[in-house]
Amino acid sequence: MKKRSIQQEIDAKGKAKLEFLLSKWVVNEQTNDFGIDYEVRIAEKLDLRDREVSHISFYIQLKSTENKKKERCEDFSIADLIFFASQSLPVVFFRYYDGNEKIHWEIFQDHIFNVLETEKPNWRNDKFHRIYASNELNDLRELKDRVIFVQKQIYRRFLLSLSICEGIHFSKNKLKELVNYKKRSIEE
Repeated sequence: MKKRSIQQEIDAKGKAKLEFLLSKWVVNEQTNDFGIDYEVRIAEKLDLRDREVSHISFYIQLKSTENKKKERCEDFSIADLIFFASQSLPVVFFRYYDGNEKIHWEIFQDHIFNVLETEKPNWRNDKFHRIYASNELNDLRELKDRVIFVQKQIYRRFLLSLSICEGIHFSKNKLKELVNYKKRSIEE
């Protein structure tokens, strides 16, 4: 006889609750789950009938529990955290707690860049690290603003890691084009 575990039921409730709370945005479940369960595109109200899908995107890692002691936290392997930190989009940890049917969230890169790397610089030597989802999902503007903030941090870190040759590359022809463009701009 086939069985369905209680955890599978709780996971289904968590997915349904998350998809409902994010229903104003485009939420795409990832079929090949390698630590990223969803890709989300933020949509803004355009008029009474439509929303405009923006360029702002992020990933989701959803974990569900019925354990009161783990209502807002999850232990992640260091390999998972390194994977999340290396993503070009923010990766948001969402924690669904079945006891009160609430979802809390934390952006992995935000925690890694601003907590782990400053307070525990040797965190990569550990096996696991506990992430606390400190923000309740009830205000999409708050989530959107934080996603944008973290996306800027990701861009800055990427740009800072470029060598001078990668960041600036001019051939003689490109430099001439730039000079000619500037001359035309001044003349107009």
